[in-house]
Amino acid sequence: MREVGLTLFIDTEIFRKIAKKLEVWYSVHGRKFPWRSSNDPYIILVTEFLLQRTKAEVIERAYREFFSKYKSIDDLAKASPKELRDFFSKLGLFYRGERLSQVIKELIDKY
Repeated sequence: MREVGLTLFIDTEIFRKIAKKLEVWYSVHGRKFPWRSSNDPYIILVTEFLLQRTKAEVIERAYREFFSKYKSIDDLAKASPKELRDFFSKLGLFYRGERLSQVIKELIDKY
């Protein structure tokens, strides 16, 4: 990589080599989690909230519990902020439930 003025140039060959090494590493060491196989935007969004500053192993248990209770974005939208705060407090960060509730309500209102 070299910097010229404000433009940053990345050597594409080096980038490809690094990407290939990461793919090989992941094929050997990558862990299997239920969210990695999902293309569902709802699952991806919620999982991002769940994973903030929390180990994936901890989230794996919470993930199953969460999606058994809130199967859809509509189910989640009906949850009270307190209910979500209580769920997320078990993970150690109290604000996530409130923020997720706000995001879901905004998504439903706008889209």
